[in-house]
Amino acid sequence: MQVRSLLVSAILAMVGTAANAARSDEQADALLKEVIAATQAAETLTADVTMTQKNAEQEVKLQGKLRLKKPNFARIELTGALGHTIVSDGKTVWDINLMRKQYTQTPADPQGRNIGALWATPVRFFFNPAAVIPPARAKAKIMVLGKDTVDGQEFTVVSVATEFEQSAQQTELYIGADKLIHRMNQAVKRNDSVTMQETVLSNVKVGAALSDADFAFQPPSGLRAVTTRQPTPAQRTSQTRLYVFSGAAYTYEPAIDAALMLTTEQKNKIQATVRETVSSPALNELRRKAIDQTLSEVARKAATEQLRAELPKAQDEFKKRVEPLLTDEQKATVQKVDAALRQTLKEIRAEFDEKIKNASEVDRQRLREEITAKTKAVFAAKLDSVLSAEQKDALARAKGQ
Repeated sequence: MQVRSLLVSAILAMVGTAANAARSDEQADALLKEVIAATQAAETLTADVTMTQKNAEQEVKLQGKLRLKKPNFARIELTGALGHTIVSDGKTVWDINLMRKQYTQTPADPQGRNIGALWATPVRFFFNPAAVIPPARAKAKIMVLGKDTVDGQEFTVVSVATEFEQSAQQTELYIGADKLIHRMNQAVKRNDSVTMQETVLSNVKVGAALSDADFAFQPPSGLRAVTTRQPTPAQRTSQTRLYVFSGAAYTYEPAIDAALMLTTEQKNKIQATVRETVSSPALNELRRKAIDQTLSEVARKAATEQLRAELPKAQDEFKKRVEPLLTDEQKATVQKVDAALRQTLKEIRAEFDEKIKNASEVDRQRLREEITAKTKAVFAAKLDSVLSAEQKDALARAKGQ
């Protein structure tokens, strides 16, 4: 079954209206809660998978098999133009990209939250069932469309329309009698382009006996390794964000606080201020409620709106209280680093904005990886020019170099 053409017209009609019509009908809300419960109860899942993605420029098809086991084991083998093998042995997530002849390895999240396979969203739902309900910020409109029979199997179809600042998405979830998602149709609109995506799970079985040994893995030879290092406890402590620099600075250099060479007394006072302002118990409780899928959509939305209203006040209070704690030299460092970051982002936008705007959905993923890597490299080069030798040494020590 191809991605249904009605999604294109639906998503075009949706843009500009979802914000004013954000709601979830009672039947859809109740059904999705049943989906969450059934998915949470499934300890293992095996299936054949077929994935299709197309836009005005190209169509990509993938076929494969998947084996999933909670809390964080997976083996997903996909063949086709974007051939991938994704394996989690419970400790490491391996992503083998055959097209680029490379693999990455990252520490496995204890709950499997970093296990995925391109646009096969049902894989993510298996490890994080509550994610089937969009966050409040997505301005979602959820409703039951009715019944549909595909290949002799009857499904209840739920439509989920979401809208963000830069994109909009129309999704159809095909829910079987077992209350599991067997197929998903999506239309994603970014700028003026629409990408259609379909994921179909067949021969779905839950409860199969899978041992941890079934997920043992070693990457094949002949591929380039792109590895990420997990920080040591000491490095995590040194990289605890103090919120002194702009938020994006920590994205591209998590250890940037080390460049300030703060005294122990300064660190303690700033950390206390963080706990009393931007990370206060009250704000953290609002953050929790905003994503708590056990709460109603109304409650999550209310928490999100309250957080948006209160956080800027906390940020202003934080800045006011932290400024007297810093020396003039440290304040100058903050200004120089933030200015370097702004210039970096400006240069990256100038180089990539047009490319990513005109890219297909397939190429967009590659471009995002390239943008992130280049932003880190350019920012690092600018830091090298604005930080003193002593500051650079402190930063290197914090990073464990």
